Amino acid sequence: MSNKLSLIRSANIDNGLVRLGWDDGNSSVFHSIWLRDNCRCTDCGDPAIGYRKSRLSGLDLDCKPGSLDTDSSSLTIIWQDGHDSCFTAQWLREHDHDNHLRQSRAFKPKLWDDDFRHNPPTYEYADINASESRLLDMLQQVRDYGLCFIRNAPPEPGIAEPLARRFGFPQESNFGKVQDLLFDPGKRSIADRLDQPRDARPLMKGAYGSPPDWNNK
Repeated sequence: MSNKLSLIRSANIDNGLVRLGWDDGNSSVFHSIWLRDNCRCTDCGDPAIGYRKSRLSGLDLDCKPGSLDTDSSSLTIIWQDGHDSCFTAQWLREHDHDNHLRQSRAFKPKLWDDDFRHNPPTYEYADINASESRLLDMLQQVRDYGLCFIRNAPPEPGIAEPLARRFGFPQESNFGKVQDLLFDPGKRSIADRLDQPRDARPLMKGAYGSPPDWNNK
């Protein structure tokens, strides 16, 4: 979608739907209950932080707009129950219900190819810690590709958790917030021996119980 500022040229109510005409000649249709559920006023919540006071389950599914007021850069809906909802023209254009526009806005993950296999996104530990822009770039790569590598982290205990907190809050599990996995090619376990009979390979049963136990079946 173009970054050009969209302006509303017309607004009307059509059988409970809200129809808008834009300055570029296009039009949009919005369902009433969707607009009511997405009201941006402080009585309904705070969109900036994702906080909501109202819930769709608490709304009248038959609610309809009583009247519309527009000044080309915004639309105000006065609902039949007396509530007012105000939307900017730009927000409405960016959330147009048109299937083609919705598909163009949808996130499209990037598929891995041979070039990605040989050159996956890789970042220096020091850069991620020192630069917000590098951190953002790395997060975008994780969003697009699903993974990235961070190299040259100090070989010291307690490095992983502060780094994880740069992305979000670590979720604690039975193993704690961080589980250290140590690879030692010199050590072997019967559990790794695929040539052993299945019954000879121990399987953990009740790993999340207290206390955990073992079962050879």
